[in-house]
Amino acid sequence: MNKECRFCGALKWKEEAAGMCCSGGKVALASIDEPVEPLKELFSHETDESRRFLKNIRKYNTCFHMTSFGADNIVSMPGFCPTFTIQGQVYHTIGSLLPATNTQPKFLQVYFMGDEEAQVNRRSEYVQGLDRNTVQKIQQVLHNHNILVHEFKMAKDRVTSDNYKVVIHPDRVPRGEHERRFNAPTTNEIAALVVSSEQTASRDIVIQAHDDRLTRVPDTHRFYDALEYPIILERTRGVQF
Repeated sequence: MNKECRFCGALKWKEEAAGMCCSGGKVALASIDEPVEPLKELFSHETDESRRFLKNIRKYNTCFHMTSFGADNIVSMPGFCPTFTIQGQVYHTIGSLLPATNTQPKFLQVYFMGDEEAQVNRRSEYVQGLDRNTVQKIQQVLHNHNILVHEFKMAKDRVTSDNYKVVIHPDRVPRGEHERRFNAPTTNEIAALVVSSEQTASRDIVIQAHDDRLTRVPDTHRFYDALEYPIILERTRGVQF
């Protein structure tokens, strides 16, 4: 891939059409922001910790994803090399902000355990073999910079009762910004706090305060991937997708 576009600098194969990257300079995308430290160093591949992180990045993401993977039918096939077959549609589901009575926090719920050490312990419990110090670094980055975590925490702190739900609207975008921009939303621009049984739209992501049921996340929602892959999306903040 040594053919460079004279407008945007994209590298392409020799036979690729001249305008397929930026339509001959008509499309100009904003630059991808530099990731914050220590995430930038973890993606650098320059230290032993970075190389271990990149080798196990899927496991690290599993520590922090806010939704779970599901399918219409999953058939497990045990053996020397266990595999599983998926039949039907693949989807993501999300639980409540807080766990049901007498159950351990998982997925999104871990972000609200309150104590930082307790969160690290819980994440290290259900994903074995990861560097505890690295888990703690990533956890701090997401708590400090991830807009979705900020919104969920603010919603939780705004009310004292359990009779509420958090709704992430699919079409709320920052004023004057592209509708698929990931990192632009600011406070109160992506989430709404809904009390009692107020109706929501079909493409909304609805998160109950306390509930033991899983809700399917619409795959057309702009935060569908951001909830499942928070580390990867935090690495590419600023990209429009």
